[in-house]
Amino acid sequence: MVRSATSCRPTLHPLVKPIAPGVVWTTRHTTGTTRSSGGWRHPGQEYVLKPLHFFILAEVSYRMSASRVSQRERVLSLLASRGMMRLREFGETGITAATVSRLERDGAITRLARGLYRLADEELDQQYSLAEVAKLIPKGVICLTSALAFHGLTDQLPAHVWVALSKQDWRPRITYPPVRIVRFPPELLATNVEYHVIGQTPVPIYGVTKTIVDLFRYRRMLGTAVVIKAMRETLRQRKATPAEIAQLAEQAGAWKAMAPYLTMLASYD
Repeated sequence: MVRSATSCRPTLHPLVKPIAPGVVWTTRHTTGTTRSSGGWRHPGQEYVLKPLHFFILAEVSYRMSASRVSQRERVLSLLASRGMMRLREFGETGITAATVSRLERDGAITRLARGLYRLADEELDQQYSLAEVAKLIPKGVICLTSALAFHGLTDQLPAHVWVALSKQDWRPRITYPPVRIVRFPPELLATNVEYHVIGQTPVPIYGVTKTIVDLFRYRRMLGTAVVIKAMRETLRQRKATPAEIAQLAEQAGAWKAMAPYLTMLASYD
């Protein structure tokens, strides 16, 4: 059965537009219908598929490129203002992980730890590792000898960053910077917390008085000599008074054991 031209005429897409007669590129024929490289030709009327799909693809490609440029600029701007950001924080602002990875490959940003980034050309503060830990452990507080070094009460830089967490908080898995976790009860965890900006990142660090009391509480782990030296330096620099230390030690339940040491050091001040 031979079908008529009308029966085999294809359904025309809305993008199919007629062109001038004779302007057609024939590739193969069907009954009553000519297939062109641009579309379909029918007796008395010639059609071609207007190549809008090429323009659409070009527009999509352009917008994706513009989006990448925009995201790139946003990443650099955010890191310039915040110092460090986690991959999750980028995602919350609509920036894709692919954009962050591309910037890392290009050398524009540096990965400090898993999911933590900063600008590649940023000058690092001596205490920058504290800011890194603050980003990686947002519920933690810098404590013990790390807090002591931050306050300028010791010349020794600890091998680990000491971080206080509550007993209920999940222990994070961090390979760098090296971290030591100590568990504080809730009433002690939130006492005398100060926020200091390091590398444009707010970092929770215990104040001097709380640091001295905590050092005494962990004297068996850190060594009594380290604690006594820290107490002596604190009083010498007048960064805390014996009365302030005694009051906080009483609240922490450490005053009875600390009293002889503090009394002796205060008498030499």
